[in-house]
Amino acid sequence: MTDAELNKKCDNFWASCSELNWDKTAVKILNYDNSEIRDELIYEGMNRIIDFIILVYWNYSEEVLNELIDVIPAFTMLSKSQDSLYFKSVEAFFNKKYNQCKELLKEFIEAKDNIDEFFISEHFQIFKNAFNGFWDYAKELITSKNHAEGTIELLSAIEAFYSSDNCIESEEICLHSLQKNPDSFLIKAFLAQIYYYKKKWRIAISYFESLGDFNPTLLLDTQYFMMAWCYDKIKDNQQAIKSYISCIKINPNYPYAKNNLAYLYYKTKQFQKSLHLYKECIDEKIDLDFTCNGYAYTLISVGKIQDAENFISTSPVKIRSYVLKKLESAKNKSIIPELKEEKTVIASGKQKYSPKGKLEQFSSEKLLEDELENRLINGSNIFGVPLKMYKRKGEYGRQLVIPVGRLDLLAEDAEGNLYIIELKKDSGYDDAFEQIQLYIDWFRKSKYCKKNTKVFGIICLNTPPKKLIDKVKKSRDIRLFEYSISYSEIK
Repeated sequence: MTDAELNKKCDNFWASCSELNWDKTAVKILNYDNSEIRDELIYEGMNRIIDFIILVYWNYSEEVLNELIDVIPAFTMLSKSQDSLYFKSVEAFFNKKYNQCKELLKEFIEAKDNIDEFFISEHFQIFKNAFNGFWDYAKELITSKNHAEGTIELLSAIEAFYSSDNCIESEEICLHSLQKNPDSFLIKAFLAQIYYYKKKWRIAISYFESLGDFNPTLLLDTQYFMMAWCYDKIKDNQQAIKSYISCIKINPNYPYAKNNLAYLYYKTKQFQKSLHLYKECIDEKIDLDFTCNGYAYTLISVGKIQDAENFISTSPVKIRSYVLKKLESAKNKSIIPELKEEKTVIASGKQKYSPKGKLEQFSSEKLLEDELENRLINGSNIFGVPLKMYKRKGEYGRQLVIPVGRLDLLAEDAEGNLYIIELKKDSGYDDAFEQIQLYIDWFRKSKYCKKNTKVFGIICLNTPPKKLIDKVKKSRDIRLFEYSISYSEIK
């Protein structure tokens, strides 16, 4: 049998199976009459189960482990039919035979000549928030082998992403790892999700964009949904629409995707598309609480008052008060209120800040970054020259990681000249000048600089020391700004 024939037979087999019933699929594989095809299906089956667990489940909470009760027996069934040390280590892990898992993994690693990111991504993500001591053990195993630069930091990033409940801690570890692995697809996938949960929409978009359609941590429909949500939050309606369409094309039943797309059609005054999609959702009984209210509201907005009344009287869910008020206003020909946003977030992170310290300072550098980023986005002239945030597909000028460090903000002027902005919330940073000079020197030799591109530095802090002021006065490339926050009582 040729490879093409074997692949076709396997593809036909998987087309006839459902991932929702792994037990039956495993039995079907083991009973396949052709041994050559059976062996290939066993190997594919275990990899498919591993990919399914990695892409669908964030980590191994008790709830997730309960859901995997129907999946792990199928994996165990298949693993007994082959001799792969890796698959057997995974089987031991899920059956809580942790010492056996470690020994099998050690034997598997010892047989490998070189360890790189693809190997780590393929063989270590499945362990996620593993048992205590697992990741230290994994680092010891890899350290003893020939491995690519940054591999140990990559393992730390995997551990932090799947094990830490603290987004800020995970972010710091992943950013540190990205300095060692500037092209790492895995770390970029982690950071895309971290910034999504932190509601840093533009940074999240840049990392999602850098991945394209290759994301080893998320199902592609989920990635497109997240991207659509981010684009909507920064009011980029067209990109949000495109991303929701991509999500729905992959998975027509993705929760809230059709509802959110219908709402975006409404916002962009594509009312017929909005009504059609809302009606489709209602017919398919998808997200009814949102789609029914959205459908009724849109009918009223386009003047189909009688249709709206007829639908409301037969709606499968209770119509909310703001829709009924809009209907009453329309019937009375009074001012119609704007549509309230009726989308539901699948997941979102919350960051709480507790301001401390002097009133004239920002409580954290991140708050100072937030403030300046927003002003640059809005086109404010802060530093005496009109600047905007640096943005290219897959790159965004906040917390931009380069081999020699991590930039607070990167901006550009109308001519494309670059401005590295280093922010400090107070004056306790004597090395700020040397740090920004290092960044300037690196950028001038990098891909970011075209033939005539100039690079400048801006340091912004509270109460700058005289030593720093003297250094800046002697520089032609670096400028120094002082910020202050004051509160004045009006009498």
